[in-house]
Amino acid sequence: MKVLLLSALACLVSATEEPLPFSGSYNTIYLASKRQSVTDENSEYRMLMREVNYFKNYKYMSMTFYVRKDGKCQIHKAWADKVFYNLCYDKYYLKLRKCPQRKGTANIIGNWRLHEPYRHFPNMYYLPKPQGGIQRFPTDFHIGINFASNTTILLEAWYTNNLGNKEKLTAALARGTNITEQMWKDYVNLNRRLKIPTENINNVHKTDACPKLVQ
Repeated sequence: MKVLLLSALACLVSATEEPLPFSGSYNTIYLASKRQSVTDENSEYRMLMREVNYFKNYKYMSMTFYVRKDGKCQIHKAWADKVFYNLCYDKYYLKLRKCPQRKGTANIIGNWRLHEPYRHFPNMYYLPKPQGGIQRFPTDFHIGINFASNTTILLEAWYTNNLGNKEKLTAALARGTNITEQMWKDYVNLNRRLKIPTENINNVHKTDACPKLVQ
């Protein structure tokens, strides 16, 4: 397996620092997007989560996940920092609202921005458009965590693909192999709010053939 564990942000967290509460092992149960190809096998955005950890008073988050291409599992460790600390993404880009207050997880709910997303998603869009050797920069990859508990995370992601089109992706993560009926209803409602058809929800856990993390 090729390993991608690169990020300057990792230097801000000591190797001996213990993750904060609500951190730990998670599996991707469901993924959904308006374009089904985004969550299909071989898609670089088909993130098969293994671990989500929080550090520094929930200012930093690390996510360890696999992407499976041509039958080979590639492991990634991505870092993100909290933006709009007390505000949450809502339906449209850059439209913000107060985050819902949930006991113990108020600092997790909200917006996170990945550092160096091009290392994990090489087909992201770069700005400005190609012209005369001008230096180009990758666009952002944002994650909005809508719900977090000791057993479940519901999130959405938004980014710009290599064609310059804005994409939305949702995920339901769980400690085990499934989510509760109530979490399923909440996840379906999240997709409806983002105008992602329910029939596009993909149970990726059923075909997750990548290994578990070695603790």
